[in-house]
Amino acid sequence: EHGLNAPRTHFARVYLNGTLWGLYTVVEEVDVKDFLMNNIGDNVGNLFKGDPQGDMQWFGSTPSTYYTKYELKTNETLNDWTDLVNLLNVLNNTASSSLEAQFDAVFDMDSYVYTWATHSLFANLDSYLGSGHNYYIYHDSTDNKFKFITWDTNEAFGNFNQGMTITQLEQLTMFYAPSNRPLHTKTLAVSNYQQKLVTAFCELAGTEFTNEKMDPKIDSLSNLIR
Repeated sequence: EHGLNAPRTHFARVYLNGTLWGLYTVVEEVDVKDFLMNNIGDNVGNLFKGDPQGDMQWFGSTPSTYYTKYELKTNETLNDWTDLVNLLNVLNNTASSSLEAQFDAVFDMDSYVYTWATHSLFANLDSYLGSGHNYYIYHDSTDNKFKFITWDTNEAFGNFNQGMTITQLEQLTMFYAPSNRPLHTKTLAVSNYQQKLVTAFCELAGTEFTNEKMDPKIDSLSNLIR
């Protein structure tokens, strides 16, 4: 509803040879043909999955260093990782005083702060926010910027607790950022980025993450499942 990049989901009764196997969650695939064109309007760039260890840390300028940390999902034959290496270089090795100008040129941060705030509000720690994976990033050829795509949110609402108690999860700060998550630690050091996150968090918490908005959605899904 807010234009953030994420797969659509629904529910389905699954039958095999006429036998009901149960109720399953159907999740849209993040693919070139449909997802990228429907959500971003471009499908010729590199699509990387941040698995198994896509925490966006810098491990040098050799592309092969990142082969075991990310998965290239498009343009596999070309196998050109230089755009990802450049993104990580800018993020990790640019001084805070000039990070905003340089990072904005390669990453859509204005949209990402809303994704970041959403993961915090839903205590979805099995994501870049906590475990450091379960996402895609796509290099949009139309503006030459990487776009963040949320993936695999089945552990939201604190089901994956990152070793926290329920009280800690309920009191999770919007600035929660493990030290090995440079997309968060580096950008939080920039005052304008931090303010954009606060604005996104307060906007979502004040208008969307409320009983008035959430309860009807929850009731509707509960009735659909029943």
